[in-house]
Amino acid sequence: MSKAIKNVTIAGGAGNLGATVLDEFLKTPEFKVSVITRADSTATFPDGVKVHKTNYTVDELVDILEGQDAVLSLISFSSAAAQKALIDASVKAGVTRFFPSEFGHPPEHRNIDYLPPPFPIKDEILDYLKQKESSGLSWTAIITGQFFDMGIKQGWLGFDTTKNSARIWDSGDVRYSANTLRQVARGLVKACQDPSETANRAVFIASFTTTNNEVLIALEKASGKKWDIVKIDSEKEIADGQEKRKNGDFMGSMAQLICATWYTEGKGADYEKSPGLDNEKLGLPLEDLEKVCRDVLS
Repeated sequence: MSKAIKNVTIAGGAGNLGATVLDEFLKTPEFKVSVITRADSTATFPDGVKVHKTNYTVDELVDILEGQDAVLSLISFSSAAAQKALIDASVKAGVTRFFPSEFGHPPEHRNIDYLPPPFPIKDEILDYLKQKESSGLSWTAIITGQFFDMGIKQGWLGFDTTKNSARIWDSGDVRYSANTLRQVARGLVKACQDPSETANRAVFIASFTTTNNEVLIALEKASGKKWDIVKIDSEKEIADGQEKRKNGDFMGSMAQLICATWYTEGKGADYEKSPGLDNEKLGLPLEDLEKVCRDVLS
């Protein structure tokens, strides 16, 4: 039986996901929430939220984490040193649950040879957490697939809301699981409310499982307009992304190669099919695709 989680510290509560997660926890009265941010951060937070500024040294973090039950790492997953410091401090401070900065592809999905770096860092952090299980620190990796609403708004999922155009990969019928930022936040709350169910494993959540063609239909309904379609050949797109990466253009290749893991056949992004979603176990309802698309365009 896992210890109940009441005191929660969020590391990195100022970003797109962090602000949404913080808001969701603040709306849940059973939790007492505080935030960790870097010493030089100028981020602001809601009134009443205790904010700890730190240089992410273990000694500083131990003092901050005394009396905390769970740490949610929402800092960049590439910040391995900062996450390891948080983990070491959590062990010393007696924290019982750590949520690493996962929120994307599951470990078994990250061995695809064309994925851009630094995804292996996520595996490094998970291995580090598993080594700490004997010390009393448990962990939960929240696997989300794509951040749907943010990705649509920012355009990197291939849907351009300013031009009403859509990049449809191959047939457009490959199924993939996706989450809104709010759904990820709700999933974290649910995982903290049920720590026994979520201990020392990957937890798969989704707002919905869909296809590019279904998303296009939903966006056309939401906008009241017919969208232009650009057909994408996945093999050519992957080759182009790999060439960019080989030439040092990591950011230019990032969206192409990550989208390839969702939009091409056989890459395992349909979490509803395998390994199965944890929504029902957590009491986390699915969302309606058409409503989400209306909200995105509003």
